[in-house]
Amino acid sequence: MQEHELVISPGHHLLQQDFETFLKAAGDTGVHARPDRVDVRFRDATQGPVLAGITPTEPATVRFAIRAAIGQLLDFHQRAKGNPAKLIVIDDQPCKEDMELALVSGFGIAWRSGKSVDCRWPKGR
Repeated sequence: MQEHELVISPGHHLLQQDFETFLKAAGDTGVHARPDRVDVRFRDATQGPVLAGITPTEPATVRFAIRAAIGQLLDFHQRAKGNPAKLIVIDDQPCKEDMELALVSGFGIAWRSGKSVDCRWPKGR
């Protein structure tokens, strides 16, 4: 693999597709996939503009995935216009400690919940 080369797993595409479907059904607008390398950008009714990092997980990899997504979203956020919210999207429900890692760091976190998605945002966002 070369520097800056990206490897995307098939699970990434499936999670992203399901998340985009959820956003559109929830009435979020401006859903765009892969603009400027950001996995998904959208406008949420309460959060305003959002940058979402999609990270497929297994239950044992949730914390690692959250840590990786934080770095990825900080990189995207540096180049973004304005101050969009940052959302980590994973497959598996995080434990309380892992959820707090995202929330106290200023990131929202979303995960699959049956055929829907559960989402939490940091307080004050």
